[in-house]
Amino acid sequence: MIEKHDLLTLSKQCELLNIPRSSYYYEPIGISEHDKQTMDLIDEIYTAHPFYGNRRIKVELNETHHIPIGRDKVRTLMDIMGIQALYPKKISA
Repeated sequence: MIEKHDLLTLSKQCELLNIPRSSYYYEPIGISEHDKQTMDLIDEIYTAHPFYGNRRIKVELNETHHIPIGRDKVRTLMDIMGIQALYPKKISA
């Protein structure tokens, strides 16, 4: 899509494609090894107790596995994994 050549500058190519030039240089950062291990533990807890939400999983990680982690980090990792607590939802009329 964007190529380095003499006909059009990189800035002009990005402008024509309507993307910021910084997007061309962006390199995504992968998930850290610590986060992968934490996600494995979250998966184990979730598999055993699918009705646990991020608050309860945080408590399990803090107390049972002695991993200091906050609720927001647990929620972020659960979002990445695509899991959420199973509970009765409202019935819309």
